[in-house]
Amino acid sequence: MRKYLIVLISVLVIVGSFILAVTLYRLEIINTIPEPIANPSIHRLLLEESILNDLHDSYNDSTQIVINILEAWCAPCLEEIPRLNHLAAKYHNKNILFVALTSCNKEDLLMRFENMGLTFDYHIYFNQGELINDINTAYFGQTSTVLVPQHILLTKYGEVGLFLTGASEKNIFLLDNYLNRGK
Repeated sequence: MRKYLIVLISVLVIVGSFILAVTLYRLEIINTIPEPIANPSIHRLLLEESILNDLHDSYNDSTQIVINILEAWCAPCLEEIPRLNHLAAKYHNKNILFVALTSCNKEDLLMRFENMGLTFDYHIYFNQGELINDINTAYFGQTSTVLVPQHILLTKYGEVGLFLTGASEKNIFLLDNYLNRGK
């Protein structure tokens, strides 16, 4: 009897640990979305800058948008481009649009791509420093990019579903996992 009780307690501890780990993981995903400080939505900012209008063939009211904010001087930004290209290809024709914003001019960034042997497989908008500052002001209350890259997922309702900063396998995994859920 005592042996069964020890086994039962061990199983309960293992199951409880698993439930706690899953709960903490889900809380971590939820907590990656900062509370907006200012009023303007990123969706509206993109419309005001005519970025969504430029993409009329790829964009409609039920499209999710993944925004990648990167800079030419940011090695981690550039190193993760192949993984983001993979995600863009994986979700192509699934009502998910990948867009990159950079404050760099086209020549500087393309020269860095060439030097690193990189290709870029989705839409990129150059000289977008003002829009990037507006996004950071709306979500962080400051006008400069604190940490790049930034990955912002806008749901089909135009709301921020995910806002990740920094280059990491974990962030790519979180982005892929969120897109897989079909929000």
